[in-house]
Amino acid sequence: MKKNNTFKLFTLVAMLFIFAGAGRAQVVSGIYFNALIPTGDFAKDYTGTLPMGRSNIGSDAVMGIGTYRIGYDFDIYGTIQPFAEASFNWNRISSDNRDAYEEVMGNDAKNPKYFNIPILFGINYRYEFMPDMLEAFGEFGLGMDFFKAGGEKYKITGANGQVTDYNLKYKLNTGFSWEVGAGVIVKKYFSAGIHYIGYGNHKMQYTKSSKGDATITNSGEVSRKTLGTLALRLGFHF
Repeated sequence: MKKNNTFKLFTLVAMLFIFAGAGRAQVVSGIYFNALIPTGDFAKDYTGTLPMGRSNIGSDAVMGIGTYRIGYDFDIYGTIQPFAEASFNWNRISSDNRDAYEEVMGNDAKNPKYFNIPILFGINYRYEFMPDMLEAFGEFGLGMDFFKAGGEKYKITGANGQVTDYNLKYKLNTGFSWEVGAGVIVKKYFSAGIHYIGYGNHKMQYTKSSKGDATITNSGEVSRKTLGTLALRLGFHF
């Protein structure tokens, strides 16, 4: 039921965005490059718990992402821009966490990767301080995050010397996502800003197969995690 309500809200915001562009407005778009600083459960360090759970990226992990945005400009006491954007965010765990993971699981272990695809609809407001030179902006957006965890692979050697291969695969998970941000736009074509992206609460489900004398497959889930990231964003507008 909760996911149904999230989807309904996502659909409503998308329809409002489409209707906003139905009138007379200038269509604009942009491409953004970002550096990410994880927050919440996303920033926790690895503790050796199995499965890793896709939340333990580590507080020192930083990774770039790409974002594409399209919007409509309305000149109302500054410029109001309804927008839609989609990002592809890829993260790997921090170097310290990779070392800790391999120390527990072995050097041959495959540590997990993180994939977030937030699709957001929102409002951007810009105010021009210097004509055709400098604008300040603030914005917020709502939508859904599609979260996919890459697999984990490792081996465990039993007391009898039997080696068992383990393979964990995570299912796609969705959650309510939101974003707030502020920054400056220079000469209408370049921008720099700081944003916070909340990926929402995700309860990851996985299947685990083990292969030794026999192959055994079972399912499980990781406790719900609250994921988010602080993003330093550079944009190119056209």
